[in-house]
Amino acid sequence: MKPARVALGCLLAVALVLPALGTRILAEHRSNAVNIAVVDSSVGNWTDGRSTSGTADVLDRVRGSGVGSLVVGMRSVRDYVESGDLTPVDVRRAGRGEIPAALDRPGQAVVIRGRPYDPDGTFARAVEALTTRFGARLSTATTPDMVPYLRVAGARDLDDFPVGYDQGRLRMLWQAGFHVVLALPARVTSGRTWLEAELDEAASMAGSRTVLALGPLPFAGGSAADLDEFTDFLRSRDFDLALPDMYSPAGDVAYASRLSGRLIRTHVISVTTDYDRHAVVVRAHRAEKERGVRFVVLRASGTDPRSRLPLSTVLDLAPPLTRDLPVGLHLGTPEALAAVEPAQWARALVLAGGLVLVAMTGFWWLGAMVRRRVAAALNATLVALTGAAGLAALLTDRLLPWQLVTFVVGSAGAVLSVLAAMRSAAGPVRLVELVGLAESPEPPDGVRRGGWGRAFSAYALGMWVAMTTGLVVAAFGARSLSMVGLAPFVGVKALLVGPPVLVAVYALLYARRRRASVRGAGPRARAASRGRRLTRVVRAVRPRHVFVTAVVLALVGYLLLRSGNSGAAPGFELSLRDTLDETLYIRPRFKEAFLGLPALLVALLLTARGGRFGTGWVAAVVAAVGTASTVDTFGHFHTPVAAALLRTVYASACGLVLGALVAGMLAWLTARPRSGRKPGGKRSKSRARRAGQSRRSRQSGQSRQRGQSGQAGAPGARMRQEDVHG
Repeated sequence: MKPARVALGCLLAVALVLPALGTRILAEHRSNAVNIAVVDSSVGNWTDGRSTSGTADVLDRVRGSGVGSLVVGMRSVRDYVESGDLTPVDVRRAGRGEIPAALDRPGQAVVIRGRPYDPDGTFARAVEALTTRFGARLSTATTPDMVPYLRVAGARDLDDFPVGYDQGRLRMLWQAGFHVVLALPARVTSGRTWLEAELDEAASMAGSRTVLALGPLPFAGGSAADLDEFTDFLRSRDFDLALPDMYSPAGDVAYASRLSGRLIRTHVISVTTDYDRHAVVVRAHRAEKERGVRFVVLRASGTDPRSRLPLSTVLDLAPPLTRDLPVGLHLGTPEALAAVEPAQWARALVLAGGLVLVAMTGFWWLGAMVRRRVAAALNATLVALTGAAGLAALLTDRLLPWQLVTFVVGSAGAVLSVLAAMRSAAGPVRLVELVGLAESPEPPDGVRRGGWGRAFSAYALGMWVAMTTGLVVAAFGARSLSMVGLAPFVGVKALLVGPPVLVAVYALLYARRRRASVRGAGPRARAASRGRRLTRVVRAVRPRHVFVTAVVLALVGYLLLRSGNSGAAPGFELSLRDTLDETLYIRPRFKEAFLGLPALLVALLLTARGGRFGTGWVAAVVAAVGTASTVDTFGHFHTPVAAALLRTVYASACGLVLGALVAGMLAWLTARPRSGRKPGGKRSKSRARRAGQSRRSRQSGQSRQRGQSGQAGAPGARMRQEDVHG
């Protein structure tokens, strides 16, 4: 298959996936408002004991620093006890008359006293919440001086029991100009109806339509009916659900699948006492650019929601977080990611685009192994199996078959990008070596070798194939659940290993076969050649080969460990990532820019210049890491397509520059004569003598082949000669 046809086939694949891919790109660019939020419990620590004017001054300072939202959670009985609104009474030590007579009964119970006249309604809300949970076990009484009491029979501890949202606090924060985000309780003890009533009241008080999950989502581990009813309630009231991006609270997938078009990605920063201001800001902006984050929440470090976050820390972090926003984003009330659920026909076109890539790769890869008819049959089988898995995913809406098809398509495109680029660099002359028709590294006499121009054009072809494959893979992830990171591509790490292995197999077992000699021999000679191939490979293994293999496996293991957001990257690399993110808007991936793509240009230049066969293909195997990483960039479905494209452009430019430098250095070193050796010295004479012996042996071998093939007819010999000369 000619390289031009490969380029057109990739263009056809992109055209097929455009409906689904366009829907995804439009959804990614509809929500551009970002907001910074602080957990309200920390704000409460700053305002405790202050007067009304002092509290207003603190809120003005927080608002002026750039913080636009406050996360308000439900208050528990313990919170009201600590604030003095409720007071527990020790029944065993209570004196006579301290508890109203109506509540002074024997048995285990918890008794709580409110403030006289219940000025802010705290006691009434506690009674309402506890009644929903305990029913007839709760009783109330009021003393003559209007001090309210409640008693819960059989209870031992009510400290962690949620009472509800502080309505007075919500009103004050709304009047101060903050956008209020309601934190959902980790557990609901008073039932779904009570929780819905609390959210309705809080939304009407503060005008809030955003809820945040900092812990397990309500009803996630309980009744499916409660879960369905509660998500229907959120949708009917126009609530948006903010979900963390770096950890998954229990029930997030169940909620996200029911609330498509109502999801906001949130980056929660647990600020430590020894925080690095620059690193916090850069990584928050990275989350906004790479993961579509629209809420950044500052909270105290640790699992205790009541731990303290100093006011000075917020005043230090908020200005750079809001002042130096990435290009295209602005401060404002975040909007949910628009629902992305392509129609079945659009997803079927995505599958068709992927099958185009699989068919081209199979034709190329299998065509070098077996005869054309057998290769066509095997390729048709591969395409049929991949298509069957895709159709099963479309009909059943199952994620696993769709993920499998995505992996096959991504691996095929990464392999095709290397093979097509090598074929383009080889040209009509070096093609005989690329597919194994000849093994001599010297081109025929009178034929001009290729050079830099051919290598650069082949590099452009390889990057075109890799980038278009990435766009097809991105179309496979055009669904809301994938775009918010809750249905990620599970083959991200496997995709970094599969293409290099396939290219290595292609090079080692098939590309160096001497087909010219095998075609001239009879059936017995071909059978003997196939039988001895494995024996020759085993006998050729040396200790250095084992050592190199072990080193390569160790490097592959390190590559897999350090990949991803939670990879084990060293500290200096993390600092370099931050610097590049800050300088280039979004950094190129190191596996592409500094390893795989430079190796691709080196391999192409070696092939275009007719260099040693093995060296070029070793570089091609390393180059497959770069093309696989390019496809892998688009396999991170939470990353916007525009960001993935920009990252790939940066990586391509870096690979071109570094690869040209390395290739130029190699060309300079190999072109230099060895020091201390004259052209007519002993080494030159011995080299010429060996070359003459090798030439005579090849000529005698060719004459013997002509004699054998002359019995079958001379056209075969002429055809082989034409193949070698292009």
